[in-house]
Amino acid sequence: PAIDAFAIGEFFYLFQLQTVMAGALYDVNPFGQPGVEAGKNATYALMGRAGYEDLRAELSATPGNADRFRNTPAG
Repeated sequence: PAIDAFAIGEFFYLFQLQTVMAGALYDVNPFGQPGVEAGKNATYALMGRAGYEDLRAELSATPGNADRFRNTPAG
């Protein structure tokens, strides 16, 4: 078989389908991404977006907690 855009697309689709099937076998929702959503919410809170004040206070209340989400140079 030729290695072209169509074959690569088939390859990607195969692994997407495999992920869905594995999720069904392991009784896990392969479309749920709670960590991604939590990261977005933490980012919004730390950037000062309206409606995320409570989360910002929660992240800031624990020493070192908010620093995990900041992109600052070490040292």
